[in-house]
Amino acid sequence: MTAAQGESRRGAFLRVDHLSMHFGGIRALEDVSLEVEQGLIFGVIGPNGAGKTTLINLLSGLMRPTSGEIWFRGERIDRLPAHAVAARGIARTYQNIKLFRTLSASDNVVIGQHLQAHASLAETLALAPRARAEERELEERASALLAQVGLAGKGSVVAGALSYGDARRLEIARALGSQPALLLLDEPAAGMNQAEVDRLGDLIRELSAAGHTILLIEHHVGLVMSLCQRIAVLNFGVKLAEGTPAEVQSNPAVVEAYLGAS
Repeated sequence: MTAAQGESRRGAFLRVDHLSMHFGGIRALEDVSLEVEQGLIFGVIGPNGAGKTTLINLLSGLMRPTSGEIWFRGERIDRLPAHAVAARGIARTYQNIKLFRTLSASDNVVIGQHLQAHASLAETLALAPRARAEERELEERASALLAQVGLAGKGSVVAGALSYGDARRLEIARALGSQPALLLLDEPAAGMNQAEVDRLGDLIRELSAAGHTILLIEHHVGLVMSLCQRIAVLNFGVKLAEGTPAEVQSNPAVVEAYLGAS
């Protein structure tokens, strides 16, 4: 790697260099490169099996790539475990909702703030003043985050009793609890009706306006095209195209492989 290449990587907010992920003979991702600028809503689309969730699993540290590199705010992170990636400012949601269904909405968000907790285990178990004060702060912030995603007044509701759309919003609130610089959303509109999709779009715009950089993986093409400044298209694990929404929609290869079949 040349000095110029190293400087470019250090200067990028999120940079993926020649990333590949193989499972035996299956090539889930093959030589994918992309760069996400700070402040953008960056979309990733593609048909089922294109490698989208594999990409987000690699970015969040749940998997280690077969080859290639991931750089985030000047640091290489592709060999770090998931908790270390989260500590550096990356949070995610899941294609299949992963909430603590028997806990309240508020408790789910409090758990998502564990990286902000400073009281020791001994202080927490002993109900020391610092631990009690910190717990109050986390609960107050959880309430604010619930309100931010449109769940004001639902903090005491058990997560498993929430509607599907509200559960999706709760998962986003929990991810925001870690105060991420980069938010990875894995098909957040899956299973939503159009009214819920519209509200989700408004929420993502608000999060972007509040300073979050967002990488959005989504099947709902209309949502992606209306939200994202740049879009990458994956197909069979390979990056087929990248550009503005207008460029992607007019790309013949994308139309043939994906958009034309929608």
